[in-house]
Amino acid sequence: MDNVTAISDRGAPGQGRGGANMKRGDAQRHGAAGATGAGRHAIDAVEDVTSLLGMPEGALPAPVQACIAALMDEVERLRTELAQVRRHESMLRDLADHHPSLPIQHRRAFLRELTKLLAQAERSGLPGTVLHMHLVGIESLRELQGPEAAEAALAKAIEILRGEIDPADALGYLEGGNFGVALALVGETEAQSRAQHLAHRLATMPFLWNGARPPLSVTWSGVPFDASQEADALLRAAELAGRIHAPARAV
Repeated sequence: MDNVTAISDRGAPGQGRGGANMKRGDAQRHGAAGATGAGRHAIDAVEDVTSLLGMPEGALPAPVQACIAALMDEVERLRTELAQVRRHESMLRDLADHHPSLPIQHRRAFLRELTKLLAQAERSGLPGTVLHMHLVGIESLRELQGPEAAEAALAKAIEILRGEIDPADALGYLEGGNFGVALALVGETEAQSRAQHLAHRLATMPFLWNGARPPLSVTWSGVPFDASQEADALLRAAELAGRIHAPARAV
């Protein structure tokens, strides 16, 4: 290990360094300065240990220096591998949270976000509302025009919904043309206005398939946040709410 040799050439306490040795040690240290990060850390670690022990430079025996350098190289290697594993884990988690073919979170991930919003609302005492929105006509579009048409319509609906809600809100696809929208800091009156606006935007979205506009409309229902209920129960209540509004349709 060149870096270790450069350190050991400094000499033990009381041992003089001739001109040749000094030149050789200086040259090796100069080379180490441009070494990889792991090698540089190894040199620094040996110097740190020597300093902590109150020993002069070069006092540690060469085998000890070699062990310290090897350990630091291994630590750096493991740190790099751990960072790679964490990046890969984050990527897999992100993929697992999303619908396989649509750019949106699926039901499980939406419920996790809803749980966080419920906890925040309970701590702050501020309101929130869960909306269930159904894009009527998606299944007919799938049967008549094929899955590509239905996926394209859903992707357009997702684009519109994401552009209309706030960053603090949550959005999820519940399958079958159904969407969950969690509106943070929104009470029942404002939620009704927001839901009507979203329904109108979806029903009139600029979507054509084979040059024609599919007959799509939107129904919705909503329930206010209730800290006494779990997120799944609250979403089911929104799905089953009897207060279903007349479908918003394109004109």
